[in-house]
Amino acid sequence: MNKYHRIALVEDNADLREELSFLLEEEGFELQDFSEAAPFLNQHKRIPFDVVILDIGLPDSDGFKVAQELVSGKSNIGIIMLTARASLDNRINGLDKGADVYLTKPFEFAELLAHLKALLRRLDLYSSDRRGESQTEDYWQLDPVRQLLLVPDADHSILLTQAECSIVQQLFHSYPAHAPRSRLVESLGEDYLQYDERRLEQIMSRLRKKIQKHSRSSPIKAVRGRGYVFCEPAEMA
Repeated sequence: MNKYHRIALVEDNADLREELSFLLEEEGFELQDFSEAAPFLNQHKRIPFDVVILDIGLPDSDGFKVAQELVSGKSNIGIIMLTARASLDNRINGLDKGADVYLTKPFEFAELLAHLKALLRRLDLYSSDRRGESQTEDYWQLDPVRQLLLVPDADHSILLTQAECSIVQQLFHSYPAHAPRSRLVESLGEDYLQYDERRLEQIMSRLRKKIQKHSRSSPIKAVRGRGYVFCEPAEMA
């Protein structure tokens, strides 16, 4: 993981701030956390951050105003809003004020991580040199016609069943966000309301085990109570 991308976390909940700081640093990011907006903005003016993970309800300001200030100041910083305000009006307001991603609490870390990596790639900042691996960004690729999943940094592919191929195709279409369980079931040609979700769990379990036999990573993560997310760069072949 590249250490040269500076991430700011602005979150007034101490427990959540500590947990996210630990998890992001474990992923190799250089991170600085703040409980208020003013110290973050002052630090950003001195040494700019690449991405900010920004709460909306801060003690000294409003996250919408902070995002607007960053955008109006012509900052190139990427903005991920992380908030409990889940209404459509709030989501639209956040995106209008300059957020690149609007993620609502509760959330899964795997989904936040996927959004962060995708945002850094869009900003031409992120390179996927994971702890000494190649610095060239490699993609998982899916060939839906031949039902093959091509493994990055490898000279082989994984033969998928028709159901597995449909699932992976839906995960790729949803990337970097998670694919809801209902959409995954519908990709199998089934009625979600009448479908036994234990069948989906069995398909996902076999698929993840199959991938782990051929790759050092495990790119498919469960998003508790919601669905699944593909956490690594992916594209259709």
